Amino acid sequence: MLTDDERRKKINQYPNIDNLQYQPPDTIPTAAHKMNKYQVKQDMSLKCLQYLLSGVFRPLDVLGLEISQDTNNANIQ
Repeated sequence: MLTDDERRKKINQYPNIDNLQYQPPDTIPTAAHKMNKYQVKQDMSLKCLQYLLSGVFRPLDVLGLEISQDTNNANIQ
């Protein structure tokens, strides 16, 4: 188990994503052109939620990566 200080150091090593402005591209451009205004609004809402969830689960992804690279622990293997 990591101590609180070790955990904070690991998390703080990764770059911040606070001010990142990312607009994901349309998955299927031909489908995007056929959507009406309501469908476009719903699609943008879903993309926003997907992006926010990726920020929520990012620390768990980082933890999983760190754990998977620990070759000294027999329990992980």
